[in-house]
Amino acid sequence: KNFEGVVSSEHVADVNTDELWIAAFILWTTRQCSGDGCGRELGCAGGWEKNVLGLRLAGNDDGGCNPKGAGICLMTADMHPDDLADLASLGQYDPDSDAEASWCPVFKVDDADRLRLCVTTWRGQGGEGGGLLSEPSKEQERVEKNSTCLSAIAPSDGAASGIITPIPISSSPILYAIGLFTHEDTVDLIEQTRAVCDDNEELHCWMKGIPYDYWEQYTYAGRLLVEIGGISIAVGFGVSLIFLFVNLKMDREHTLGKVMAGSLGG
Repeated sequence: KNFEGVVSSEHVADVNTDELWIAAFILWTTRQCSGDGCGRELGCAGGWEKNVLGLRLAGNDDGGCNPKGAGICLMTADMHPDDLADLASLGQYDPDSDAEASWCPVFKVDDADRLRLCVTTWRGQGGEGGGLLSEPSKEQERVEKNSTCLSAIAPSDGAASGIITPIPISSSPILYAIGLFTHEDTVDLIEQTRAVCDDNEELHCWMKGIPYDYWEQYTYAGRLLVEIGGISIAVGFGVSLIFLFVNLKMDREHTLGKVMAGSLGG
């Protein structure tokens, strides 16, 4: 949902949802994956749930490629009959009331070991992306432990025994900013995408790149100038008040009330 929200910005080049590693992985666990090496054949079977989040729908298949900006959810008419039968057996699908419904693939697992096994298997079948961290194999750990120069060790093929779970961090495919002709456009990009990602308290994600590392200063420059101006005025007023009060008090020609009034008025 958050990924699709980010790419929906007018200043972000659109990207198919299945280019996000977790979307590609979930599709691999469903009957939408055909041929050898699919998840269901290898003990990693996913399912479907009604599209209550309004996620994007997959486009009409054209030579195996979805149109730009396509999602991974399907209308009932595009679902595999066996998937509809599974949903009906669970009481989640009614042929009459759900004829115009849409469905999204899900992969539910409570066991971290099974998740690691399935994602590692998916990667072994050609799945990639996400920058997932891998655990070193026992052999690699032994070599590193006995080596006096760790930086000289190059992991051998198959050194990774599986991904680290729970998954501590992953990444999306590279996104490209477009239509940044003015400072206002850049600020709009930052505010639109951060509202979907960085400011979402339920999902720990953040946007990174030149617009955020450098141009983000424009999002708070005005507020910062107001704060600095206010602080400068307050400090200047305070210092002037102290100097005037001390100067008038040392003259010993005025009462305390007049000294205070003169200090404030000055």
